[in-house]
Parts: sequence; C-alpha cells; structure tokens
Amino acid sequence: MSKYLLKAREFTISPTNESDIWESKWNIVHKESEKIIGWVSFEGHKEAGTIPFSIWLEEGYRDR
Repeated sequence: MSKYLLKAREFTISPTNESDIWESKWNIVHKESEKIIGWVSFEGHKEAGTIPFSIWLEEGYRDR
C-alpha cells in the first residue's frame, strides 16, 4: 500500500511513482470497480504556499 494514498468516499488517489511524487501522475481509482478513472499531476512553477496541478477525469465521472 502506498504511503502517499489519499482516500475519499468513492475513490483513492496514489502516485504512479513514489520515488518522484512531484513529477509523476497520481491515479484516481474508483473504489467499487477498482478502475482508473482519471489522474492528477503537479504542473508549473511551484512557489511557497502554492502548487499548481491538473486533474483529468473520464467523462462518466465528471460533474458528480
């Protein structure tokens, strides 16, 4: 189990590469189906107090 695992009611988020968590994508996995439904990645210039990121979700999981 990932030491960087984030849990929510319907999904978990964990890095694809624990040795480089800032540069790797983090998979969003639907708990019930265990299917990867999206990803999160850190992007852009990181400054004190801010970390820009992107989120992508499969169409069926958006606006929920």
